[in-house]
Amino acid sequence: MTSRKSSPDVMPLFFEYYADSYNWTFNSLLLSHGGNVFTDDGKIGFDSKAGRDSLDLMQRFGQMGMVDMTAEQARQAFASGKIGIYFASNSRLKTLTANASSSLDIQTGPFPQSAADGKLASGGGGLAITSKDPKKIAAAWKFLKFTSGPEAQTMIVKATGFTPVNTLAVKDPAYLGDYYKANPNALPAIEELPRIKIQNLYPGDNGQRITTVIRDHLQSVVTLKQTPAEVMPKMVADVEKLLPKH
Repeated sequence: MTSRKSSPDVMPLFFEYYADSYNWTFNSLLLSHGGNVFTDDGKIGFDSKAGRDSLDLMQRFGQMGMVDMTAEQARQAFASGKIGIYFASNSRLKTLTANASSSLDIQTGPFPQSAADGKLASGGGGLAITSKDPKKIAAAWKFLKFTSGPEAQTMIVKATGFTPVNTLAVKDPAYLGDYYKANPNALPAIEELPRIKIQNLYPGDNGQRITTVIRDHLQSVVTLKQTPAEVMPKMVADVEKLLPKH
């Protein structure tokens, strides 16, 4: 990673972390280092070498010149050529490319993997049936089958850039087979499939509050207000307060 810029008014990179649901990019950063924000049994997992390496990397983002801004501000800056590299979910692909200047040569790549066994967090989207009414259950089940089927998955991918959940849609030319050939920037979404790991749940009923606590500590690292060594014990203590008491 280098801090060299093509132009003094171009920010080298932007790592989208602030607006992420359940700290998706931070989860992916830890997974790429072979770690996890929470372990499979619901214990804190970021207090580890992978966690420290991830915080160190976020500190380097700040040292390289990353300006802390909202995701919307960053997307506008990227579209106008003011950001060199934009780290975010592939669900941002359509938004970023549709609004970008025609003079920009935009290329995509996989989320960097630091460990040999590094993974990438799956997104948090999902569908569930909660009704007990047989008619509503039947209607909902019909809708669920449609949304996870090749036709709907094709529409979703073309509209957003999301990773499809239907293999038939990926392989069949009638759906996305030819789309990926014509749109190579969308390919990382399916090339990453072998690395994807289900993101572990945030334990208990305080998932949103834990997300905010982690986000705020990450912000203090990116903005260089505190070092990773200073932040880690505070982040551990603040998250522990929000975990279920056994």
